[in-house]
Amino acid sequence: MMAKPMKKETIHANGIDIGIYTTDFENEYISLTDIAKYRSIQPSITIHNWLRGRDVIDFLGLWESLHNPDFKLIEFDKFKENAGSNAYVFSIKDWTEKLGAVGLKTKSGRYGGGIYAHIDIAFESILIEQGMHQEERMPLLRKLVVQQLKTLEALDMNSLPGIEQK
Repeated sequence: MMAKPMKKETIHANGIDIGIYTTDFENEYISLTDIAKYRSIQPSITIHNWLRGRDVIDFLGLWESLHNPDFKLIEFDKFKENAGSNAYVFSIKDWTEKLGAVGLKTKSGRYGGGIYAHIDIAFESILIEQGMHQEERMPLLRKLVVQQLKTLEALDMNSLPGIEQK
């Protein structure tokens, strides 16, 4: 079976263009690089500093274990042991290759290149970056889900590819 081609779209927020890649309505990847440009002139450093935090590694592992049947939980423990230490350097290449992770992706190229995260991970990362604790993040994420469901309800479900109406 051939992989579906990725489609690139751009959204505009706070004067910044943010790239989004998608193959379907369930798997959108948002550019963390574009989001980090809002906070830093060196977005890759900002992202890698964020990715080395223990709570972020815990969240990524939980997300992968819920959404990715091929995620290697035993190997994940090695990443988790080192997370948060000053010497720890998070490698997206190691994360994806050694653990079979799918929530983070890298794209090369001058235009549209960078670090991308599944939409669930991207929203959570923004809230973690703002210093919100899990108890504060959950109500916001629930509200977002309700808004998305209302939007889908308002659409003609038969017009969306891959979605069957029951």
